[in-house]
Amino acid sequence: MASVVAFDARSRELSETEALDWLRLQPRGHAPANSAVLAERWGWSRQRVARCLRTWQAAGLITRTGKNLDVTVRDDGAVARVTPPAAPAALPAAPTIEVPAAEAVVLPAVSIIALLHERGGFGLVLVATAALALALAIVTIVITMLVHGVERERASGQAGAAAPAE
Repeated sequence: MASVVAFDARSRELSETEALDWLRLQPRGHAPANSAVLAERWGWSRQRVARCLRTWQAAGLITRTGKNLDVTVRDDGAVARVTPPAAPAALPAAPTIEVPAAEAVVLPAVSIIALLHERGGFGLVLVATAALALALAIVTIVITMLVHGVERERASGQAGAAAPAE
């Protein structure tokens, strides 16, 4: 099956986070396109695309290969590294803060929501959310019924053992 990169006309400019998320949503994490195409897709200038791609590559978030842009986004999600902005010269630089695992849940959830929205709009996002809520409610009811049955059996077993033998 051939890789397909979906390009649609956007009336607004994407943020850098949205652009990186868009790259993550591409098939197999690859987005073969040149800077001009990405600039048009994201509503940016070609210079801004080139600058962000260099920054993301230097940060180890993406790798680029080939004459055309072939982006592979690294998305290990185990530990998010948050680096605060550089402090003024008079103050010492703040240390890097490591936030464990929150990104491992949040980024995939946001990516799924973005994918659903791209495919079917807000209505599809609402339907998927309602279906997930219904599934969780059913699972909760089933677990409650199972626990109640086990507790009832245990209570009846204890009552039978406590009855005097004749």
